Amino acid sequence: MTRLGICDDDARVLDILHNMINSQYGEQIQVQTWKSPQDLLFWCEENECVPLDIIIIDIVLQRESGIELAKKLQKLSRRVKIIFITGHIEFAADIFQIEPVYLLKKPVSVLKLVEAIDRAIEKITIEESQVITLQSKGVVYRVNINYVSHIESQERKLLIYQNEGIISVYMKMDDLEEKLGENFLRCHHSYLVNMPYIKNFSSQEIELIDGIQIPVSRPKSKSAKNRFLAYLGEKI
Repeated sequence: MTRLGICDDDARVLDILHNMINSQYGEQIQVQTWKSPQDLLFWCEENECVPLDIIIIDIVLQRESGIELAKKLQKLSRRVKIIFITGHIEFAADIFQIEPVYLLKKPVSVLKLVEAIDRAIEKITIEESQVITLQSKGVVYRVNINYVSHIESQERKLLIYQNEGIISVYMKMDDLEEKLGENFLRCHHSYLVNMPYIKNFSSQEIELIDGIQIPVSRPKSKSAKNRFLAYLGEKI
């Protein structure tokens, strides 16, 4: 079941969208609504946004910009797909700061609403195919490898650095490397780097887009750089 939230300070719009979604999707989508951004944020913080797959947000809210609200929600969870709605198309240029799935113009048509939701569901499905399951000390972790910048080995532990925090698991680096996609680069015995996160690559270190520096070992320097150049589509 897909879980969808709607935030709009107009109760009439909430009812219309809720009824449209129910009529088109029935029990396939569970809908929850909020008139207040503060109530939505409080709920998401309490639940870590995990129960929501999609959020529909009005760009212009009484107490807060819908775009600023979306930024806060994305800090809580990058996985949530955001659809904007607006009656003020002049604000539309600002929405791309947070990469929404779709922009709906009021009054919202059923056709466009279904198109927006279907697009969000498609993105979720694609991302789910990038999720791996790890087990450590009786805990099961679901990790989307697209959100992992790098992995560090510390004694018997692996530290998996994600956009939303760090996961610590007890397993071997070689075993985890087998589970990851081709975008992960072994540049050091103790490090794996997700190549889309690389900003600079030298013979001794890699700098990630967030400024973190990863060592490159001498034995792996040449092969690692060649793999990165191949990833960039350049001739080696």
